[in-house]
Amino acid sequence: MARSQKALLMTPSEKRQVIKSAFDRLNAYLASKDYLAANIIAFSILEERTLTAYIRCFQVKNKTTALPSPKVNKEKFSRSVDELLSMNVIDSTLSQDLKNAANVRNTQVHELIWHMNAFKASQAKTYMSLIRKVERQHMLFLKQN
Repeated sequence: MARSQKALLMTPSEKRQVIKSAFDRLNAYLASKDYLAANIIAFSILEERTLTAYIRCFQVKNKTTALPSPKVNKEKFSRSVDELLSMNVIDSTLSQDLKNAANVRNTQVHELIWHMNAFKASQAKTYMSLIRKVERQHMLFLKQN
């Protein structure tokens, strides 16, 4: 997962606006049945929200404003998932669901020429459901800590 330096420097308000814009585009792509674009954006949002949850939960748990590592924005998606699991932010079921979603996305994207018709609205909606679950667990962890 690669988060840009620009994203790391954005204010919370700016980040919210970017995420809102991404969700608006996602919904527009779903409405127009452009499922390839919808899936790409939905998974990108999932990556971003998972990384944000990892960073914020790390900071709260360790009572710091520092990032978990200087290169956190370059770490793999699975690392964020594993860290959320180790901090008990998410359970093993959600962890596995996130990793399975990443495997589906990776197969589809890295072999795109062979999977152009494999992108479905249902997969984008699965990503959206996972986004909500990560957000819910993230907020619950922050409230409890």
